[in-house]
Formats: sequence, structure tokens, C-alpha cells
Amino acid sequence: MSEPGNGVLRFAIIWGGQTVSKLGSALTSFALGLWVYGLTSSVTDFALISVLTILPGVLVAPIVGVLVDRWDLRNAMRLGDCGAGLVPLGYAILLSLDQLAPWHVYVGTAIASVSGAFQRTSYTALTPALIPAKHLGRANGLVQASDAAVPLIAPPWRGS
Repeated sequence: MSEPGNGVLRFAIIWGGQTVSKLGSALTSFALGLWVYGLTSSVTDFALISVLTILPGVLVAPIVGVLVDRWDLRNAMRLGDCGAGLVPLGYAILLSLDQLAPWHVYVGTAIASVSGAFQRTSYTALTPALIPAKHLGRANGLVQASDAAVPLIAPPWRGS
């Protein structure tokens, strides 16, 4: 069994990583929306990015919740993190090959949204597993603070 201090340290590392990940996702969603709009001059295409940032994650959330409850939380978080990391890598590769098209962005945004559902659900379940009960209020406060800070730091379009 790990000591309480180790759980707090692990939580702090995960919290920092998830905060950076949420900020990166928000900035990426905003930038890709602008890129698609600049390419197509279509407000509908721009709005579709916003819808795909949120809707797929909301639709799969009940299924993700069941899966995360049955899986090892670390593996569920890894799955979400891998999906969230591979999408921008795919964008970078396609962009470097001058092959990035709006439809790639739509598909990638939907995949990132589903990955975000895995990240959020496993992160939420992992927090009380890592933190001793006496520090849980502070840990949840940090989670809420980072959730509130990301939209203030990133443009006003939430990507997480």
C-alpha cells in the first residue's frame, strides 16, 4: 500500500498533466475552427467543429462511464490520453504532407471528443482513489479550478 504522500504527489502530477491537456485541446479546437473557416469561408463548417468538439463525447459518456467502472482506471486514462495525443499528431503529419482537409478535422475532432470523455471519466474516478479523504476537498478544488481556468486562458471556445 502506498503512503498518503505518494498519492498526493501522483495526483498533483496527473492534475498538472490533465490541465495542460485540457488547455491544449481548447487551443487546438479553436485554431482548427479558424483554419477550417479560413479555408472554406463557411460559418456552418466552423460551427460543425464546435458541435463535434462536444456532441460525440456527450453521446458516449454513459457507455464510457460503464467501461471505466469495469476497467483499470489507469488503462482507461491511458486510452483517453492516447486518443487525445494521436489526433494532433495525425493533423501534424497530414499538414506536413499538405494533405490536411476539413473532413480530417471533423473526424479528428470527433475522436478527440470521445477520447476526452475517457479522460474526464477516468480522471474523476481516479482522484478519490489517490487522495486520502482528508485532502479530497482540496484535490476536488484544484480540479474545479483548472476546469474554470482553461476557458479563461484559452479562447472562449471550450475544447474539453
